[in-house]
Amino acid sequence: MPFNVDQPFWAKRLFDLGYSLKPLKESDSVDEFASRFVEMDKKEAMIRSEKIADVIKQENANSNAVRHIEKLYKEWIKTNE
Repeated sequence: MPFNVDQPFWAKRLFDLGYSLKPLKESDSVDEFASRFVEMDKKEAMIRSEKIADVIKQENANSNAVRHIEKLYKEWIKTNE
């Protein structure tokens, strides 16, 4: 259940892209909450979760972040010599 800062945005974005279940709201009922657990067991939900996992694995986010930080640092060094 996304509830703070950017979580609702990203939860909706993942849902709109077909990677996740419909996001819950704080006002949703207990039945609605429980229905998500049933939905998670469905084959379609598992396939969607595997697809987003593959996308995330291909991003190499940590390596890309380190390379970007190093690049910015080197540029900063050059401008401050």
